[in-house]
Amino acid sequence: AGWSDRSKPPAGAGGGARRGVYDDMEEVWVLPGEESPGARGRGGLVVGGRAFTTTQLAIVAASILERITARYVVALFETDEAPPNEAQAAEWIADIDALGLVSRRGTSGGGHSFHPLLREFLLRHLRQEASVQAIRDTHRRLGRVAETSAWPVSCHHYLEAGEIKDAMRVLSDSLLTAAGTGDWGLASNLLDRMPEEPDDPAAQVIIALQEMHQQRTSEALERLRAIPAADVDPGLRSMIRYALTRGTWLAGDASRSLEVLRELSGDPETPDLLRDMAEIQEQLVAPG
Repeated sequence: AGWSDRSKPPAGAGGGARRGVYDDMEEVWVLPGEESPGARGRGGLVVGGRAFTTTQLAIVAASILERITARYVVALFETDEAPPNEAQAAEWIADIDALGLVSRRGTSGGGHSFHPLLREFLLRHLRQEASVQAIRDTHRRLGRVAETSAWPVSCHHYLEAGEIKDAMRVLSDSLLTAAGTGDWGLASNLLDRMPEEPDDPAAQVIIALQEMHQQRTSEALERLRAIPAADVDPGLRSMIRYALTRGTWLAGDASRSLEVLRELSGDPETPDLLRDMAEIQEQLVAPG
């Protein structure tokens, strides 16, 4: 049957995972079975008196993924004796999609995800089967793989692995991307998951922008002015100015906001995205 010992879903299959009752009367999700439980690969997992097959164990392992893509599945199982390639991983995702276990995220490129209740069930049993260290190692591997394509996914997995410095590094490197997409809330939520508030300048900019959103403008401006802008790289210095522009405008100081906008657009080291944003805003707020 190939990687993961799975069998193809029968024609007309689907309808999703079903709820059932095991011997211990715990209400759980019933996953698709196999002709030969425990055939090859991972050992069996017993839950409520019922053994999990190798296919089910692969599904349990995949619950660590908030977003299921072929690339992440390859990274997830890369330490197996016979890990899948991307084509096999994509085929496996299509199989569990056909069984109704996952659904698509967005229209294109978003991957798949488990239903939240199903994922909660699967994660519970993953934590019973795998060691804390093994789970952390997997999160670390996924964080590394996602760095170049999805900074929120990378940060999430690094945080789950306990790699706070790596999560902050990815977040800091993605600050300009967050500026272009407006993902301040997402970035702020990731910061909230850290054990203590980072003093990293990038983190302080994100927190300040979130404070502005919460109408705490004076606190945001105080935070931004405390960042040693002369000691940071040009991209981050531009982000500090961008945030100051918003903060001073919200505080009612239009002249200072315009002054910072002109500093931003006139600095040759300002990234093109922020320069374009500054020039557009300058045209909107400049008198006359």
